[in-house]
Amino acid sequence: MSCASGILTGFKDGKPFTPYVPTLALPPHLERVLDFGCGLGRNFPYLKSISRQITGFDLPEMIERCRVLAPDPIDTLSSDWAEVRTGRFDLIFASLVLQPMEEAACAAALADLPAWPP
Repeated sequence: MSCASGILTGFKDGKPFTPYVPTLALPPHLERVLDFGCGLGRNFPYLKSISRQITGFDLPEMIERCRVLAPDPIDTLSSDWAEVRTGRFDLIFASLVLQPMEEAACAAALADLPAWPP
């Protein structure tokens, strides 16, 4: 299985994806969170527990699948980075999205994220 197909199915090496379990203390009452590389939305339940508004961003084919398969609806799902990157977020959440990227592509993606702090 190629890396891309493993990511698109939500499985890698035959293991199901485990939703995020907090390992870092995050502020509990955020206004807006961006789930960068939201996939099928499996982290939405956790993110909804800490934020009032959630925006999910991913590739167009993943956003299509997320609309059908996400466990919880959220405020915005988009594959339009030009639009999403203009938003203001209290937290940008990226779980298991940067690791499979080539180093140059990863650096470019990180450089394009909004400046922190807002």
